[in-house]
Amino acid sequence: MHLKAVHTKMYLILHKGTTITFPTKSVKTRPSEQLLLRVDLGKPIRFALGGFSRESHGHRHIDRGPIATHEVFLIEEGTLYLQADDRRTVANRGTVLIHPKGVMQKGFRTSFGPVKYLWFHFDAKIDMCDDMRLADDLLGSLETPRRLYGEGTPNARILIIPAKAQPRRWATLLHLGYLICENRTCFRHEKDGLIGSFLSMLSVDFLTSRDHGTYSASVTLADRVKDYIDHHVDNALQVRQLCIDQIATNYQLHPDYLNRLFKKETGLSIHAYIQQRRMVQACGLLAVGCSVAAVAQATGFGNPDYFAQAFKKAMRCTPTEYRSRVRSN
Repeated sequence: MHLKAVHTKMYLILHKGTTITFPTKSVKTRPSEQLLLRVDLGKPIRFALGGFSRESHGHRHIDRGPIATHEVFLIEEGTLYLQADDRRTVANRGTVLIHPKGVMQKGFRTSFGPVKYLWFHFDAKIDMCDDMRLADDLLGSLETPRRLYGEGTPNARILIIPAKAQPRRWATLLHLGYLICENRTCFRHEKDGLIGSFLSMLSVDFLTSRDHGTYSASVTLADRVKDYIDHHVDNALQVRQLCIDQIATNYQLHPDYLNRLFKKETGLSIHAYIQQRRMVQACGLLAVGCSVAAVAQATGFGNPDYFAQAFKKAMRCTPTEYRSRVRSN
C-alpha cells in the first residue's frame, strides 16, 4: 500500500520528558518571485474585521475564497503554512503576511506545536507592483532633510509593501496589530487610520532595509538543498535513494564541499537533516495508527528492525511506545 506523509495533531513525546526540535519544511521563493503590492493612500482604507487565533498544536488554516477583502497575518508564535492561489508560504514567528483580495486561500500543511497569530481584514486600493523603479523613487524621497516618505514626489500617496516580510520594526507593527484586532469600542476611522499607519510603517521598513541590503529574499544553497530533500522525502521510493552523492551530483558539487557548506549554515550534516525529516514523517504516520512495518516502508528504511533502531536512537523510545503515548493523549 502506498503511503503519503500524514500531518496530524500531535506532540513529540520523548523519554524522561526530554524534547527534540525538528526543522520545519522550507518552502522558499526566489528573489524574482518576490510579490510586491502597491497601495494607493488616496483611496479610502476601511477596516472590516480582525481577531486572534491560538492553537496548542495541529493548526491548519481553513480553505476559503476568493476572499472579499485583503487579509494581514502577524505570526507571534509557531509556523503557519498558507497558500494564496498557487503561491505557498511558510510564515514563521515575526512574519507579516498579506493576502490580496480575490485570492483562493488555504492551509497546505498542518503546523507542529503551538501557533499564535493576529489577523485582520480591510478594504483598500491595492494592486500588484512589478515596477521596482517606483520603489527606487520612493526610497530617494526618504533622503530629503526631513526624511518624510514621498516628500516632494508625485508618488506621495503611494506605498510599496512586500506580501511577506520579517520587518525590523516587528515589535511596533505587532503593537499596531493588537490595536487593530482587539475587540474594543472605538470610532471606525480610528481603526482605518491604524491600518494606514501599519501599511506605511511596513513600506518604510521594506524600502530602508532594501537600501541597506538587509531585506533580501535570496535563497541560499542550503535552502535549495533542504527544498530538494523535502521534495523527495515524502516519496518512499525516492527517499530510499536519497543520499549526499545524489544531491551533490544534482548541484554539480563535490559531496564533501556541499556537506561543509550545508553544515556551516544549518549546523547539521546533510545525512542528519535527511534522518530528521524521515523521523518527522514517521511520527506523523505512527500518530494515526500505521503499523511499524508500513511506516518503515513509507519512510524508506524498508527493514522494520533497522527502522526501529534508528527511531529509538532519535526519539529515545521505540516506535510502538511512541504510537501508544501519542494516541493515548
